[in-house]
Amino acid sequence: MKKYNHEIFYIFIFIFIGFMFYVTINYFYKNFYKHKHKHKLSLIRVSLNNIKHQSLETKYVKKYCKMFNVKEYLVKGIIKVESNNGKYLKSSSACGIMQLEPETASMIINKQLSCKELINNKKLNIKIGILYLKSLLLQFPKLAFALAAYNAGPTRTYYYYYKLGYIPQSNNNINNVYGYVIKVINATNKFLVSKNKKIIKIDNLQNVNSKYFLSNQNKQNLKNNYF
Repeated sequence: MKKYNHEIFYIFIFIFIGFMFYVTINYFYKNFYKHKHKHKLSLIRVSLNNIKHQSLETKYVKKYCKMFNVKEYLVKGIIKVESNNGKYLKSSSACGIMQLEPETASMIINKQLSCKELINNKKLNIKIGILYLKSLLLQFPKLAFALAAYNAGPTRTYYYYYKLGYIPQSNNNINNVYGYVIKVINATNKFLVSKNKKIIKIDNLQNVNSKYFLSNQNKQNLKNNYF
């Protein structure tokens, strides 16, 4: 009987020590380790969320580039310059990952859209942005002017193309359309290099044809009901 009681006592002591060890470890974790690494854990969560969103964005870009027959690397170059891959979603008048003006986006899909919708719905923003880019590549035979139109609008770019014959350079960072075009080309070239493809030469930019950035020059695609 005494031996039995001793066994129960030792079991009780063992459980008690285990419990106290668990409480001590849990206390130090919550009050020291977790607090110390809280910032790192937050950064890890943010990074994981960014990876998740970027993978979705890449999926949408791939899907709609294929649908509208636009070269994927050009769209990625525009997204990089316009919103730094989705990090900056609101400028003075443009919204979302491809920086679309609500008025322009609404006109493209024949439906009223707000800036909030263009920011929150990245899938729709990318879809409209690629379709808009395609329409500009078809309107302007030279790539530089198509990109200029994406930045400054078709009306202003028609003047550059038909009246001037070139895109004027400017020291004004806000309205520097030529500077915008160069940034997009440089960003696009980085994607081309990563895929071991031939880059776009800056010194020959204004002679580069838009048709090379359309997988299939079929204007009928723009008439289809995609929305």
